[in-house]
This record gives sequence, C-alpha cells and structure tokens, in this order.
Amino acid sequence: MSKKSAQLFCLALVFLGVFFSCKKEKEALLATESFYVGEDVRLNDFHIINDSVWLVCGGIRNMKGFIFRTEDAGKSWSKFSTDNNRSIYCLSFQDGLHGFAGGDFLDLWETFDGGKTWQFHWLAQQVPMNEEDRPAIREFYFASDSSWYFCGGENLFKGVFYHSSDAGQSWDFEFIENEFRAIEMDDSGNGIVAGHGAARTFSNGSISSIPSDFANDFMMDITRLEDGTIIGVSYEGALYKSNNQGKNWEKMKSASSRRFDNVQWNSISSEGNNVIAVGNYGKIVRSADGGKSWSSTQMEEQQNLLKVQIRNGKIILTTNDGRLVFSQFP
Repeated sequence: MSKKSAQLFCLALVFLGVFFSCKKEKEALLATESFYVGEDVRLNDFHIINDSVWLVCGGIRNMKGFIFRTEDAGKSWSKFSTDNNRSIYCLSFQDGLHGFAGGDFLDLWETFDGGKTWQFHWLAQQVPMNEEDRPAIREFYFASDSSWYFCGGENLFKGVFYHSSDAGQSWDFEFIENEFRAIEMDDSGNGIVAGHGAARTFSNGSISSIPSDFANDFMMDITRLEDGTIIGVSYEGALYKSNNQGKNWEKMKSASSRRFDNVQWNSISSEGNNVIAVGNYGKIVRSADGGKSWSSTQMEEQQNLLKVQIRNGKIILTTNDGRLVFSQFP
C-alpha cells in the first residue's frame, strides 16, 4: 500500500469511528418514550410520585391552565382545569400526598391526596391589592416541614419572593425589580433565587436577599451539584456557574462553543456528576463530569423542551406539544 493510500485509509477509519460514535450517542440519548396527555398544550412542569402515578401541569398564559394526572404510567390521564383559565407553571410536593401548583396572577393550588383533587390556597392579606402586581408563580420550594418559599414574576418586570415559616398559615413577601424563575437551597440553609438580570442569596427562614454580581442575562433555571457548585442556564443561551454559594458567577467556557449558539435554555437538572440542560427546538446538552465538558444533541421532533429532571439515571422532560418524555443516558 502506498503512503498516500495508507493516509487515506487512516482518514477513512477516523471518519467512520467519529460517525459511528456520534450516531451511537445520538441514538442512545434519543431513544425516548413519549406520553401524550391528550391535548396539544405547553407542559411547564411535572412530578413523579411513583412508577405509575405522574402529574404534569401547563397551559397558556391567562388563557387556560391544567393539571394532568395518570395512575397507569401514562396510558390514561385525568384533567383538572383551573378557575379563570389561568396557566400553571410549577408543581412541588412535600411528600406523596401534599403538594402545590403555582400559576398566573399569584394563584396557588394545594392538594392533600397526591393530586387527585385540588383546592385554592388563598394568600389572604399577603396578596397585593393592585392587580398589576400579581404576577405568575414560577417555582415553589419546601425548605422544611414548616419553611416554604415561592417566587415569580412575568414580562421581564417586577418579581415576587414569598416565604412562610408556619406551613402556609401566613406569608411574608417582597417585591423586587426582577422577575424570578428558580429557587435552590443546600442542607445548611443557603439559598439562591434567580431570574431576569438577578441572582440573589438568602438564608432559610428569611426573605431578605443579597444581590450577587450576576447581570445582563435571564437565568431560567439553576441546579446544585454534589460539590456545591451551582450551574445556571439562561435565556440568551449561556451556562453560568458559581463556586461560592451564588455570590459570584462566571460564564462557563463551554458556553462560547458553537453548539450553544442561538439556544434559549429553559431548564437544568443534575444527579451525581450528570448534568443536563434542555431548551427550544429540541436542544439538549449533557455533562457527565459535573460541567467540565459537554456533549450536545437534538430531539428529532425539535419541539421546545420546557422542564427536565434526572431521576435515578433517567432523563424525564416535558415539551410544548403536550408530551412527557422519558429517555436514558448513553
């Protein structure tokens, strides 16, 4: 074999190796199982109670809102429709029975039977009388049995940050000049609330928050790794990290890669060293080493991916066309 032929043969082997390795990763990650809730609607969040009982929520802002529930692993679904046709954006459960759903206009719904039935949780005197100051609830967080938080906002305008120290009997709240989307806390009570142009730190039991140096972007979601690192994803397609409990943030080097361009990230989740973020047009990025390196792929349907969780090594996500999707890491 000539030297030139040998070189061409080696290049061919390299090409085939890259091709089949990429194909294998794509097929492994995109080997998904989808469950339609029965309506073509944005599914903003979900909660898995057990292998058979799942809940998802969604709707369209100030037009319609739903909570869907299945007891047979997605074969059939029951539907709860909200009053006044308000969308629901978040689901959070304290245990297998007690949970909350937050939606438009500071609407808060509560269940005591695992989502079979829902009742309106009235915030009483803790609701602003000015209707313009009643934005959507975006995330609810149980810090302990009695210490509960939620945050919200909309239209890149004012945000709200609520806390109850008596298991929802009364609430304290603050309005801040930033729309909020995410809350994260560690076991020591160090908390972060993040959103449009802001990531603020607080301590469990308080709503008094301190601004960090994050600015000029919209943090859509955050996750805390086992080593305490916080990773956030943004509307502008960037990934950010903080190594000091959210006080300071830096844009990750991987975020400048071409594969991250023109992506609106919506959600991020982690389990161990596995980190996954999802965004619009079916975009998915994953790290198996705690954010040191990233690989990317895309769902074939290219639907917008709105919420993701890693649960016992499985990837679970929602789409804007009414699907709850299960996948597996390669």
